[in-house]
Amino acid sequence: MVVKLVKISNGGYVSSLELKRINDIILSQLTNEFTIKDIVNMYSNKYDDCNNNAIAQKTRRLLNNHIESGVFTVRNALKNKKIYKFKDVFVPASAGDTNTSLLFYSTSMKNSNHIEKQKKNNNKYNTNVNKPTITPDQIRVMAGIVNNPQIKSLKKERFKSILHLNCKHMLNEEDRTELLENFKEYIIKASSQNLVLERTRYHKNKPKYITFPYLTRFTNSKQLKRQLAQYNCIFEQKAIKYNRGVHLTLTTDPKLFRNIYEANKHFSKAFNRFMSFLSKRNKDVNGKSRRPVYLAAYEYTKSGLCHAHILIFGKKYLLDQRVITQEWSRCGQGQIAHIYSIRRDGINWIYGRARPEEIQTGEYKNANEYLKKYLVKSLYSELDGSMYWAMNKRFFTFSKSLKPAMMKRPKPEKYYKFVGIWTDEEFTDEINQAFKTGIPYDEIKKIHWKNLNNGLSCG
Repeated sequence: MVVKLVKISNGGYVSSLELKRINDIILSQLTNEFTIKDIVNMYSNKYDDCNNNAIAQKTRRLLNNHIESGVFTVRNALKNKKIYKFKDVFVPASAGDTNTSLLFYSTSMKNSNHIEKQKKNNNKYNTNVNKPTITPDQIRVMAGIVNNPQIKSLKKERFKSILHLNCKHMLNEEDRTELLENFKEYIIKASSQNLVLERTRYHKNKPKYITFPYLTRFTNSKQLKRQLAQYNCIFEQKAIKYNRGVHLTLTTDPKLFRNIYEANKHFSKAFNRFMSFLSKRNKDVNGKSRRPVYLAAYEYTKSGLCHAHILIFGKKYLLDQRVITQEWSRCGQGQIAHIYSIRRDGINWIYGRARPEEIQTGEYKNANEYLKKYLVKSLYSELDGSMYWAMNKRFFTFSKSLKPAMMKRPKPEKYYKFVGIWTDEEFTDEINQAFKTGIPYDEIKKIHWKNLNNGLSCG
């Protein structure tokens, strides 16, 4: 029988069974105040059959030596969320001095530590073990609790969509409608908002604050046209130096994940693992590993699952399809991968014998148009764009070497810093005049809150 040992803060070890018994006693006394010594006495009275047990005696001795005084209330600790959970054992933190608290934490012996490392390596690509989850920090940011311009917080509408995706394994018509409604609500709110920037360097002829509409890739028509122009420039300026390539399609298996959000969030991690796998097999003249030159367009199916269409340039042959499928499955995302050979004809890339269905039917003539259809559909369709918005996913990505000249602009010197977002309704005559006058931003906020309080009192 293997006895799992748990370390106490003063350096001793107790069994997990003893720790669980202590934990049960603590949780049974939620309404009372007690000391560490009281816990020891309650433990001795309840488990008299263990008095002769060496581990039990050591437990009581360590608890006695840990601290003799220090009264705290477990209920307050629970209320303040000062609870540490390890191995299903809850230990309340102290209400005051840290020395008065019971601090238990898990530890591993040398032999078991080696076993844990081996298990971790074996389960490296196991999605059941290595699944993405929403961290407490992300929840606080999504809920709008973090009020810091340096931290990108999620809008309430997108937060609702993420929670909805966390409860769904596949999307149906009702789910898509709800997602679209949240997306439209976000568009309406974003259209009525304005960004306020404050000048970092004083200039007597320039205003201290500037305001302009809150624009996103979903609300700015110029940005949509710029995305299409960037896509076209990649084929016209950069990809033209390659003659051969491969079209690869990678899909998602929903059976590997608990919900859509986890499946789509894990796609980026799996994609990076897969590209690292290809990098090890793509070596230059000097024998160094190089990341393949690629362009990837992402698409969401009606069920809400993400899959990628990737053009890899400069490769006549990549790998056997069975090897690619096996590696993509090992990355923990899916089991289906399609691969097609392509070659350049002018600025267009045409397929060999094996072709996708849409190419066979004549709906599209080349790989450029085939990938562009997903980009156009996601840019101009609200229903398709809603998934990119909810998952905060790019429409397409590409290698740095394919970056068009139009995107290689020097970064301008920063003269302004972001200070806040104001809606059209909040821009009253008084607030507008305050911005023009250039008074400190904190004073402007006080004026705004004063107006709000006056409005509430009048109502």
